[in-house]
Amino acid sequence: MLLTDLGRLLNETVDFLQPLAKQRGHQVRIENLVGKVPAQADANRLKQVFLNLSLNAFRAMPPGGELRVRIAWAPQFPGELAQIDFRDQGRGLAPELLERIYEPGFTTTPGSPGLGLSVCKNVIEQHGAKFACTANRNRAALFRSSCPFLPEQTHEQCLDRGRRGGHARGAGG
Repeated sequence: MLLTDLGRLLNETVDFLQPLAKQRGHQVRIENLVGKVPAQADANRLKQVFLNLSLNAFRAMPPGGELRVRIAWAPQFPGELAQIDFRDQGRGLAPELLERIYEPGFTTTPGSPGLGLSVCKNVIEQHGAKFACTANRNRAALFRSSCPFLPEQTHEQCLDRGRRGGHARGAGG
């Protein structure tokens, strides 16, 4: 794992997605409220997560929908816990499906293999972070990832903290 800047990684992902968003009539807005966020992380695997969450949002949103990507310090741990949110204006998800969305093969999209969210959750958890979703029928979905991203931490320390429950926070509104 190399030290990577999460803010830069999110910007690169959003820049890459802009042509597709424009083609579909969507807007992608990024809010970086923390500036540079160094993390011991596999940049390619995190980009895979960011791309998958964005593409899922695009599929769920009607033309004119907005995907808001926000990186901020978690309120209870400023300067220690980076919180990354992907909030879309899609069709929503029935609350009773929230437990199943991470099951490999489960999908609400015809033709989808249903692996994306399972992979996302695994990658985020392998980084010692928490990954959660909140959604309501006919409302936006929010995917939140939180992990203590400090440059002096090793990947194993981050994983260990994640296993113990550490500072990671679950989903919220």
